[in-house]
Amino acid sequence: LCNSINPDEAVAYGATIQAAIMSGEDDYENEIQNYLLLDATPLSLGLETDGGLMTVMIPRNTTIPTKKEMVLSTDSDNQPCIRIRVYEGEGSITRDNHLLGEFEFSVIPAPRGVPQITVCFSVDWNGILNVSA
Repeated sequence: LCNSINPDEAVAYGATIQAAIMSGEDDYENEIQNYLLLDATPLSLGLETDGGLMTVMIPRNTTIPTKKEMVLSTDSDNQPCIRIRVYEGEGSITRDNHLLGEFEFSVIPAPRGVPQITVCFSVDWNGILNVSA
């Protein structure tokens, strides 16, 4: 990791390289052939689990596009619904992170831990997060 460049300059430098690549000009081919530009998630993406803990699904700096799945279950007997709160940030507890959104859906009441719900986080090429369960 190079620490000798200012973060603001790094963004401008990366944009310059990307512009040269997109221009298709042969003049820049020798200077840019050794660069590989990757887009990544700027913050960790996760959900709130029992006790207000942040469970990271997609860690910060993960290259995109990406997709991660996790199987969750209910935490009490005969629980009628599940609420999924989606956060971004680096805190280990959700109150230290930024709430992006939440959704709630019904489940068939059953003993604690019996329902198996697969939650999927996917980030596309445009950096758009989609969460499904």
